Amino acid sequence: MNSNHDDIEKCVGYFRSRPGFERLFLGIRDKYISLSYFGGNVKLTSLTSEEKEALEGFFQKPYHKNRTVTISVEQFQRALGETKFAHIKIEDIIEGYFGESLESKKEQKRREEQQWNKFLDRIESGFQDTFSLRWFRTVRQKGGAVYSYIRQFYHEDPDLLFDTLTLAMQGADAFPVWEEKRKRLDIFAADITGNPHFFDVGTKAHRLLFYLIEAYLEMHPIDQKMWELGDKQYEVEKRMEWMFQVGLLSDEISNRTVTYGVHLRKRNGKLHEGMEGFWEEKEPATIMLCQMRDVVEALGESEEVYVFENPSVFSVFIEKYKAKKVTAVCTSGQLMFTSLLLLDLLVKGGCVLYYSGDFDPEGLQIGDKLKGRYQDKLVLWHYRVEDYVKAKSDKVISKGSLTKLDKIQSVELSEVVECMRREKVAGYQEALAEEYEI
Repeated sequence: MNSNHDDIEKCVGYFRSRPGFERLFLGIRDKYISLSYFGGNVKLTSLTSEEKEALEGFFQKPYHKNRTVTISVEQFQRALGETKFAHIKIEDIIEGYFGESLESKKEQKRREEQQWNKFLDRIESGFQDTFSLRWFRTVRQKGGAVYSYIRQFYHEDPDLLFDTLTLAMQGADAFPVWEEKRKRLDIFAADITGNPHFFDVGTKAHRLLFYLIEAYLEMHPIDQKMWELGDKQYEVEKRMEWMFQVGLLSDEISNRTVTYGVHLRKRNGKLHEGMEGFWEEKEPATIMLCQMRDVVEALGESEEVYVFENPSVFSVFIEKYKAKKVTAVCTSGQLMFTSLLLLDLLVKGGCVLYYSGDFDPEGLQIGDKLKGRYQDKLVLWHYRVEDYVKAKSDKVISKGSLTKLDKIQSVELSEVVECMRREKVAGYQEALAEEYEI
């Protein structure tokens, strides 16, 4: 306050002793907050007798007949100039009246921006020339969705954000992939934070870590055609694949695929003995994600790998060709990441995939996505119109499900897509079990 302190107290005491000024002062304060200066008009409706008395005494005008009155801030300042408090600034009066410093929205925004930048500087100061620091500086500079999420988190709980973001960044700088290793997500979380559940899916920490994983993948691109933005059907598998790319494993037991005639070579150069045992017995083998931790190569008994959506059809096929050197994989419906990881390795090793699935929109979507992923290394097998006709059932495809056919992009599926649109019924692999011949 710049005016004489005693005079200010006397002035404030005068206005406080007359409750009729309260709404006027509230209005003047609100105008300052909004405008960043003292100005504008204050409208008072349903005037009380107390307010009329206070205003008449101060402004020297009759208000006893008014129900509503509009008073400008300039008018208040002129009236103040006619009193013994003329030398006191309106700012000092309002601050003294409410017992707090005035801050306009503009000033508040400037102050909050300064605090926000100090917070960001504090985050940066904890890292030196690391992957996560470069990511953080890019986010800070460019803004965007990640920046908005971090700022929203900041408004909710700045202390929690500081701890969570710092640990997520420390985690990114310790991704197992930097040392060409793989590690379970819970073990990784415990190593970084002391809490094995810190980076669990659904937590804010996981979301921040995933932003960093996305940044890593921008530096080390993979084929992401399989995972379209907003494709809820494959959201879990997308997350698993992306985490795998930075060396993190989750859901190692339930995420599995079934194979026949597949050999796995580990990082130490040796073949996986368990898989070899199943091949010697000519039996199918279930591969869980945990078994793929140290696998660097997948080989087939044949260069052609026959991939089936349906377990029953898979079983009929391998029973039929046990006497031959044949390689087959069963995805058991929806694609799991373990299946994709295995198929990736088989293609990398020189194999060509022959995929066959059900004739419903969801089944065609799987085939379409696999074709997009593997291109000329995958053949859409038994997806002709005549195959659909043989496989047709009585199950009607719902209108909602039919719209999924609009997303199919593979030229090889165009004829059967049109036929399914007309027929509006699904077809299933089991009806073609004896048709799959090599």
